Amino acid sequence: KLQTKEGSLPCPNTLHSDWTSDFSDFPNFTYGDMYAYLINKEGYDHESLKAYKSFEGYRLFWDGHVLKLMKNKNLFNGYHYVKFGVKPTEREKTQVGQKPTYDGWIIIQSDGSVYTAHCPCIGGADGACRHIGASLIDLEATLRENVVITCTGRKCTWKQRKRTHEGMTKGSAMDFTKPTLNKEKKKRLKPRCDTYDPRTSYDMNVNLAENFRKLVAETVPSAVLLHLLPDPDTCNGQHPQLDSENVNDIREENSIVTTFTLDSLSPMKPLPPSLDEIKERGKAIKRKLQFTDDEIDAVEKKTKLQSDAIDWFQYRTGRITASHCKRIASLKLTTSPTKALKEVLSYNQVPLTAAMKEGLAKEDEIEQALIKYMKQNGHSDIKVEKCGFVISKTHGHIGASPDRIIYDQSESSPGVVEMKFLQVKSGETLEDILLKQHICIKRSNGIALNRNHKYFYQLHQQMFATTYPWGIFVACGRDGGIYVEKVLFDQEFWSPVLVKLDSFFDSVILPELAFPKVKYGQNRTVLYSTDK
Repeated sequence: KLQTKEGSLPCPNTLHSDWTSDFSDFPNFTYGDMYAYLINKEGYDHESLKAYKSFEGYRLFWDGHVLKLMKNKNLFNGYHYVKFGVKPTEREKTQVGQKPTYDGWIIIQSDGSVYTAHCPCIGGADGACRHIGASLIDLEATLRENVVITCTGRKCTWKQRKRTHEGMTKGSAMDFTKPTLNKEKKKRLKPRCDTYDPRTSYDMNVNLAENFRKLVAETVPSAVLLHLLPDPDTCNGQHPQLDSENVNDIREENSIVTTFTLDSLSPMKPLPPSLDEIKERGKAIKRKLQFTDDEIDAVEKKTKLQSDAIDWFQYRTGRITASHCKRIASLKLTTSPTKALKEVLSYNQVPLTAAMKEGLAKEDEIEQALIKYMKQNGHSDIKVEKCGFVISKTHGHIGASPDRIIYDQSESSPGVVEMKFLQVKSGETLEDILLKQHICIKRSNGIALNRNHKYFYQLHQQMFATTYPWGIFVACGRDGGIYVEKVLFDQEFWSPVLVKLDSFFDSVILPELAFPKVKYGQNRTVLYSTDK
């Protein structure tokens, strides 16, 4: 390839200097020169060269795969040297040499005709591969652009795509939002396939795999298939090796009767039901929400991850949780309960705020701060554990999710822990924030948890659901401060609250569960008399 009438030409790969991207003094290279060179090459003919935009090489050029196109400033026996780098189409590295680009060269004569070309790819030996074709098209376009033409003197075309990144990008890392100028870019929450479910929590049905396991266990209790079925709480389907004892443990676990969730309700009849039918259906739902001790323990264990476990949403739906206790207990008779109903049944999905996300992320730190505080105050033998969703043994429509359960050897029974992380600004203290937000009130001997605040109601519902007689409220701030208060269960305070919760469930929530109307934008069903 490098032999000419004038003698042997130097190999372009040995030239490491005097390369430039300035083609202003380059010979006039046109489409005709490219045609004359390629027409004699294998894979090209007159018809294909007429429709050159259908070439694979043209697609590489248009998609921006030609990353570098340079010429040597020197002339070699009247020949011009051009070198190129073309990125592979589908691979991250070249098939030969594992390089980011196919680095080849083209030799052009002084009249613009192509003398020879070379590419290191498998098909580049004859000097007419798609990488050389893309480089020739890019060379012709580069020289054509050097001619001064006004923007109105040419046809309108789409802007050519540039390809400057080296590697491929994962779909989860792509950002399809419109860029904005002079605005701080918000941190985007990347979706995760193992935690994302597009359905609302009310419509989720995550018990299908588990129900199948239960059915197999009831039909053939000794089936070996039981320990091979995937755990419904996991997404990857990977399981550790099990011995005979583990298999027996799993079979024993599968023997528990499947717990009731709202997604297992049978559909309503096509015709609207009567009030009596709604009442009867409501009674049946309320009976099914009442779980046995074994079922309550099983639900608590499988929901220890709380908001990171889909089952946690499943069992909360339809029940009054501790976070809604104050909202319902303080509802006036003259106030429409529809908004509170939507909140309890999660009809309106409320996204987590930045403060809420930070609070969840700080729970482990708050736990360690609480343990340190307790030990400094004479409680050396304590243990703190995570807790799932706890359903009341006496009121199946009431539940709570304490942040932690605390075991203190100086107490006769465990207690619940409610954690809060508060935003403390510069110049303020944690105590200032507690008083400012009315979480605490001033007393003669310091501050105390406000009995009219939602956190006090929340703590009492947690104690009621778990049947633990005491709890701890702990708040931490960004300033490093900590506030800890022990709260004893107050039956006198809780009794009227429980009456209001029961009344709201029977008269507002239960009719909606039996015959959903608010969910579909209709007026809620009103039962003028409530039969318990």
